[in-house]
Amino acid sequence: MAGKPLFHYDDARGRMESVRWLLAAAGVDYEEKFIHTNEDLEKLRSGLADLNEMFIEYPYDPPGVKEANIALMKEKAANRYFPAFEKVLKSHGQDFLVGNKLSKADIHLVEMIYNMEELDANIIANFPLLQRNQAIAAMAGKPVLHYFDGGGRMEPVRWLLAAAGVEFEEKFLKTRDDLARLRNDGSLMFQQVPMVEIDGMKLVQTRAILNYIASKYNLYGKDMKERALYDMFTLGNIWVPS
Repeated sequence: MAGKPLFHYDDARGRMESVRWLLAAAGVDYEEKFIHTNEDLEKLRSGLADLNEMFIEYPYDPPGVKEANIALMKEKAANRYFPAFEKVLKSHGQDFLVGNKLSKADIHLVEMIYNMEELDANIIANFPLLQRNQAIAAMAGKPVLHYFDGGGRMEPVRWLLAAAGVEFEEKFLKTRDDLARLRNDGSLMFQQVPMVEIDGMKLVQTRAILNYIASKYNLYGKDMKERALYDMFTLGNIWVPS
């Protein structure tokens, strides 16, 4: 078994399933050691468990202990962790914890919130900034498409994102003022739409947008030869005489 990844998890899917899928897709053999008892779990623990670790572990607790740990998690979340994060967001007045952009810290915070909401659906009811952070973080990773409410030059961008399995948000330009606003704030390098906000950039020009998305999501060929053929077919379609 030397060299094989070794999984430690319970005999179920859960959080390990996506890891299994990824290794299977890569053609990698692996070994699994299932956790059947709380004693098995204790062997893997090191140091003090944080709130998310407590959440993962509590199903293995015996009756009585489980209820006590659920109460402890809710108490820690409501009185220690969530007030601290709420204070951070209030102190700098920004949407995210660090640098006013989505980071690993926000992802872990949202994970913690979702976990605690399984124990108490109203656990962040008294934390309005955490509610806002949770909603924004859920949307922050999505590309934002700026175009008119129609097909046009944005349609192939929508198709490509759909083919890549990527969710996106659309902000339709419904008036001349909407377009003027983008032009005036410097969002449109050549004063034209479509424009796509993705990975901190504001991309314009349909071909540039499509090339970036295709490259990002591995839909642009495995080498230069395939990319050249893709470009040839694509440009050929563009210049077909009418």
